[in-house]
Order: sequence, then C-alpha cells, then structure tokens
Amino acid sequence: MASVNISELVTSTLRKRNNMFADNITNDIALLAYLKRGNRIVKVGGGRVITESLIYPENGTAKWYRDMDTFTIAAEEILDAAEFDWSQLGAFIYLTGREKIMNRSTEEAIDLVRARLEAAQATLSNMTGAALYSDGLTSNQLAGLRHLVQDVPTAAGTVGGINQVTSTWWQNAANSVAAGTLAATNIQTNMNNIWLKMKRGADKCNLISADYKTYQFYWESLQAIQRIQQAQSADAGYQELFFNGSPVLADDQAPANHMYFLNTKYLKLKCAPDRMWSPDTKRLIDNADYEVTPIWFAGQLVTSNRERQGVLFEAT
Repeated sequence: MASVNISELVTSTLRKRNNMFADNITNDIALLAYLKRGNRIVKVGGGRVITESLIYPENGTAKWYRDMDTFTIAAEEILDAAEFDWSQLGAFIYLTGREKIMNRSTEEAIDLVRARLEAAQATLSNMTGAALYSDGLTSNQLAGLRHLVQDVPTAAGTVGGINQVTSTWWQNAANSVAAGTLAATNIQTNMNNIWLKMKRGADKCNLISADYKTYQFYWESLQAIQRIQQAQSADAGYQELFFNGSPVLADDQAPANHMYFLNTKYLKLKCAPDRMWSPDTKRLIDNADYEVTPIWFAGQLVTSNRERQGVLFEAT
C-alpha cells in the first residue's frame, strides 16, 4: 500500500475542514445554531476588551409644547459602551512518532486523523455549548446567559463593566416562581408575564431557549392545538415550537428549570476572525517525539441591551 506523510495529512485535512469544523460546532449547539442563523456570530478585530456600544437614556429635552413655549437644553451623555473580556478555548490534536510508523498507509492515516478531529470537535462543541449558559464565575470561561440574563438582576454586581444596581436601565427582566410549582397548567401564564416585561412596541423577544423539563411543560400545554415545526430547524435535528411568533427551543445545555427569553437584536457572539474554532499551524515538540496541531477559539457573548433579555425560572 502507498505510504503517506501522516503529519502533512493532519495539517492539510485540518485546513480543508476548517470551515466545516466550525460549522459542525455551531450547528451542533442549539442556541449557537440560532445565533448563526440570525447573523449574530460576528467577527471583530483586536483590542484590550470587546466593546459594545449602548444608547441608554431618553432625550431630556423632549416635551409637548405650544406656540412659543421654551425648551430647557442641557448637555447630556446618551452614549456609552459595555466592555467584555476575551475568553479563549483551545484543544490540541497530537501525533506521536510511533503513530507515524504504525499508520503509514493512506487508509490508516485518514482513520486516525478523522478520529482525532471528531474527538476535538465533540469536546469543543460541548464546552462551547455549556459556556453559552455559564455564570462567568469559572476561571477563563466565556460568560454566558446566567451572567448576562441573571435570575436576580438587582443583586450586587457588574455586567460589561456597568453596575447593574445603580444603572437600573441595565437590568434584565426576570420572573421567578416557587420551586416545584411550574407546570403545564401555568407555564403559558408565566411566559406571558416575562414576554410582556420585555416587549416595547415591535421590539420583542425573538428566541426562547429552555431546559428539557421546562420545554416539556410548554409542549404539553399545547397538546390541544396543532404544533408547527420549522423545516430548517428540524433538518438540523432541533424540534421547534413557537410562542407569540418566537421559536421555543429545547437545549440540553440550559440550566435546570430555566427558560430564557432573548432578543437577539441585542445579543451577539463576537469572535476573533482567525480564532473561530480554527486550526493553527503544526508545532514540533523539541524535547519529545510528537507534534501537535492546536485549534483555537477567542471571543465573548455580549449584549447591548439587557432590558430586552429575560428569564423565567423556578426558585430553589
């Protein structure tokens, strides 16, 4: 059988599968798949932090007037920015000298490369999916929805460098119910409550993501009517229900007894363009008989308007 340079095969295969590798990760995570569909995964340049511009207070000069009434005009700041730290995720595909000797045929080499790729992809996918719901307290981890859309948004703390206690306009909406009381018989009433808290004219929630238990309550509440499933989501393996026109998604990474109401107009995953689950160049280890190929991610989940994000949950 023809021999093959397996180390070059690893490099070339990673290069060819670069976009596919990233696509498989984004498509494999329910929430991430929706952000991708809505063009909410955004490439950004460098910088010490990731900034997200905000427009927060109303114009203080506006008023109803008649004839020659005067206006009070004073300087006021209406622009600010939230700042989010970069989070980094990485994995390495390795190849030892012994493996090069043992896998010289093309078929054997391809099998080994495929196995390593799939293992790395599964690991990065699971870690990214979990991080999208993180509270930001795990060292170096991406700060996810439990940080941006908090159960208790009035508690002491900062999000994006902004104090959420003193800056009440920066608090997300939240609807808490007593532990063990959420059920199919009351799920829609509670969903109505949080949905209305977030709505401002035509600006409203456009995505709901829930853990399996809470999703099941909503599903069971719809048994008397026809359920509609969107083909695009079904093809990707996700069943999709709707609430007031917003898709409702079951996500196995969502925290227990939580349902997130999101307005993705103000929610993005910002990434470094060359580190979107992207393979880097092969690296030889000087003092050992193996080589590694790293795969990197760098970015952060950010929001420019927490008031338009909400959460329904059972208190513990």
